[in-house]
Amino acid sequence: AAIDELGYRPNALARSMRRGTTHTVGVIIPDIANPFFGDLARSLEDHMFEAGYSAIICNSDGDLDKEARYLEVLQSKQVDGLLLVAASQPSEHLLEVVQGGTPTIVVDRELGDLPASQVMVANREGGRLAGQHLLDLGHRAIGIIAGPGGLGTSARRLEGFTAALTEVGVALPDDRVMRGDFRAVSGRAAVDAWLRTGDLPTAIFAENDLMAIGALSGAHAAGVDVPGDLSVVGFDGIAFGADVTPQLTTVAQSTEDMASVAIELLFERLRDGDAEPREVELPVSLAVRGSSGPPAR
Repeated sequence: AAIDELGYRPNALARSMRRGTTHTVGVIIPDIANPFFGDLARSLEDHMFEAGYSAIICNSDGDLDKEARYLEVLQSKQVDGLLLVAASQPSEHLLEVVQGGTPTIVVDRELGDLPASQVMVANREGGRLAGQHLLDLGHRAIGIIAGPGGLGTSARRLEGFTAALTEVGVALPDDRVMRGDFRAVSGRAAVDAWLRTGDLPTAIFAENDLMAIGALSGAHAAGVDVPGDLSVVGFDGIAFGADVTPQLTTVAQSTEDMASVAIELLFERLRDGDAEPREVELPVSLAVRGSSGPPAR
């Protein structure tokens, strides 16, 4: 009766400290506005909720200092584990967290020798699929809008794409490689830059769907027909890619599968703190839609 009258609520943190667990997991992603990462965060949260865990979701903006601050905050909350899409290469703060024993699963990033389990997709194969598709259509003047330098994700996609072109003797000169930041505005800026030089490729592979959609926007604004004058291929398979006109051809990856494996690896570490870190690479597939076709010139 006293509890009902006073509206008492148990102190969850104090109770959790006594039990040695909080049943909360920290999730850090680089850009919540990117539909791919929004879908990934949602899938991770769904799986944790079903398992009786709560998620604290943090947006780092791809900034190492902000990521470090969130790592401190999440440790102060005594989360049981971390699911992290890292801002870039391993920071000292992240290494300290992992070496300190916090179960950490790295998702969608390659962080080299960091002693933590990692879940990613076959990025190199995805880049090769995109390049091979454009080559099979007959394109030879092909460009790429790559992601930020220093990210293994970007590097592997570029490697696979370049390998596909090299196999058939198609060059990828420096002026056919643009750098973006995985946001749509950088995809549009790349197309604008090519148009200013008068050397727009007949086909473009953008290393994520948002940059590909930005490229479509830039082409439309300039009166460039897609796919008649320009073919565009993205990477991610976000739902929005099927809603643009023309629908976006893309290398699709499954956020649901990525989240499922990440949660499995996290619970493996929670059950056995001495479990060896594992690296899991998930497959990708090519979804051919209306934004890619044979060259008209």
